[in-house]
Amino acid sequence: MMPRIAQPAIDKTLQQFGQRSATAQRRNNQAPVQQPQFSGITNKLLAGSSDSLISMFQKITEIYLVGFLAIDVVALWITRIIKGLQRGAEKYDAANDPANEGLPPSKVLQKSFRKNLQGLNWLNGLEEALREVITGPAGFVVPAVTFSFASRQFAKNSIEMGYGPLTQMKDAFANYAATAGKDSATLKPAEFKNLYRDFLRNVLKADDDMLSKTIDVSGKNKGKTFAQYIDDWTERWVKTAGKSLESDLPAKEQKTVRTALEKLNAEFEETLVKGYNRKHRLGDRLYHHNNIAARLADKSGQATTVSKPIDELLTSFTRFKDFSREVVKSQNPGGKLSEVVEKTYRKLVGKKFFFGILATLAASAFMYVIPRISQRNKHYPANRLYMEGGATQGNNTAPQNNDAMAQLLQSLQATPHFNGRAQ
Repeated sequence: MMPRIAQPAIDKTLQQFGQRSATAQRRNNQAPVQQPQFSGITNKLLAGSSDSLISMFQKITEIYLVGFLAIDVVALWITRIIKGLQRGAEKYDAANDPANEGLPPSKVLQKSFRKNLQGLNWLNGLEEALREVITGPAGFVVPAVTFSFASRQFAKNSIEMGYGPLTQMKDAFANYAATAGKDSATLKPAEFKNLYRDFLRNVLKADDDMLSKTIDVSGKNKGKTFAQYIDDWTERWVKTAGKSLESDLPAKEQKTVRTALEKLNAEFEETLVKGYNRKHRLGDRLYHHNNIAARLADKSGQATTVSKPIDELLTSFTRFKDFSREVVKSQNPGGKLSEVVEKTYRKLVGKKFFFGILATLAASAFMYVIPRISQRNKHYPANRLYMEGGATQGNNTAPQNNDAMAQLLQSLQATPHFNGRAQ
């Protein structure tokens, strides 16, 4: 039986243990943390690589095309190219090479590595690489080039809008113009700017609860209500758009305006998400933290309030201004603005349909040409080797193994009706 320890002794021991732990904790807190020290060049390399990785992964997660290409490269390009190099490769076995007798192991390893590297199916690997590199981006690049020509013509960047967002914005614009008493007016450029500004305000001021809230995030807009901020932001937006709301600008000026509008859009999105969604609507915005209530139109063309991702809505503002500019240019004295809007819409939809067919044909033609670009060799060691009847051309000998497919093809070649080619 173990001796019983008195309670005072236990309390004293625990007290001493606690004092030692507290002393050790104070010592750890007072001791300076030793950071790993690197040389100046190493620090620069580490900082540069870290910044590059952060920038790269940010683009991968935020930009669809970059993310698609990253997945395509890692999951498909690299694996298929490696498989292409290995398919039909001539494997070198050092144990079956009499010339290796008496050589030190290091020499045998070097020779084995060199021989297996040389024996890879480089022709097939090159074909696979060309096919993957060309095919992946082609599905995006060819239509993008086609529509880049379309964006230089009628209604310019509004052709980039999908049918749904374009129809929704068109109906909302026509509805607001009628509500504001501008349907029968012939608008001058300055009047149209005011109409477009008020239209943006009408779209954004769909949530009364949001409008009454005060912005409580650091920055120049802190302390304003969202209603005040929307008035100020739309005023700056139209002022930044400037002459692009009146007439077509040269490509360089148009790009400058678009970049400035994108900065304004990013400011609005950040203010909305940080100042309202994450402070006042966290419960029902948990999975839609970047959504905003917008006054647009339903499928029947009637005014309604919908929830839209704020970045998509603001991008539509930027693209739709080119459409609305065409509406103003096409006005007829005494005519109705809503009729001009509908006519411009039909013309743009027809243009989108034409260039959509053109892009499809161009992409299909390019895909048809890809095999002729990549498959430059009539004979090479790989899966085609069997189709050529196991013919030997230099390094083009079929692998001698017990593979079931090889045995099957060899047996077929022995039959009088099989000549080694696909029938």
